[in-house]
Amino acid sequence: MAHCEGENLSPQALLYDCTNYFTYIDTLNNRNTEARRGRNKQGRHNRRQLGLAVAVTPDFHIPLFHSLYPGNLNDITQFKNTHLLLTERIQDLSGNPNDITLVFDKGNTSEDILYSLQDTNIFCIASAPSFRYPEMATIDLKKYQKADDANLPGVMAFRDKKEILGDQWTAVLQHSASFAAKQIQSVVTSQAKAIVKLEALSKKLKRGELPKATLSSVKKKVSDILSPQHLKKIISNKVRLCEGRTTI
Repeated sequence: MAHCEGENLSPQALLYDCTNYFTYIDTLNNRNTEARRGRNKQGRHNRRQLGLAVAVTPDFHIPLFHSLYPGNLNDITQFKNTHLLLTERIQDLSGNPNDITLVFDKGNTSEDILYSLQDTNIFCIASAPSFRYPEMATIDLKKYQKADDANLPGVMAFRDKKEILGDQWTAVLQHSASFAAKQIQSVVTSQAKAIVKLEALSKKLKRGELPKATLSSVKKKVSDILSPQHLKKIISNKVRLCEGRTTI
């Protein structure tokens, strides 16, 4: 087990993530090369910002690794730049890198990172977007089992082995009843709003209120209305020319 000399720390895992902080450094201040403009997580995109990558212990969130980086880098790019330093830190904390499991979210997951971690024998737990593995998203909920943890009410999980990037990984799919209900409500709300907009557009076209509307421009408007996630799968429509007039 890993042990930090001089401290009563024996971390079995490190939780890694990135964030950024906007600053009030002047735009014309060229002495500071780290503060850059980028996507600020507090919505202050107009300010120069600094990025901070941190790895902490699961208990008490004690930081055992940090890296300051330019604010114009996104999380996944930064992880590619610092994961070797993080790997060295893990090896410093423990002579055997397998003693510590690195945990990070899908915002930091890439094939390059996973390949590198495999090569350095670093154990990791990473989340991945479901669209990368669509066949797993179709697994019947009847095969899921309830989570044993009392802090996870309504959560079910399915565990299986899957070959990813030429290696065997343990894949865990999670289903939360409360989160699923929120997602369904979000889709229903978006569906209702889209139907109102489509009906309004259809009425304007029938009344001739959009004389300059073309088949392509109307298709573009319909596509914009149906841009929220899943709507194009559940709302059917057909834009066509009828007696020289575009209709839906």
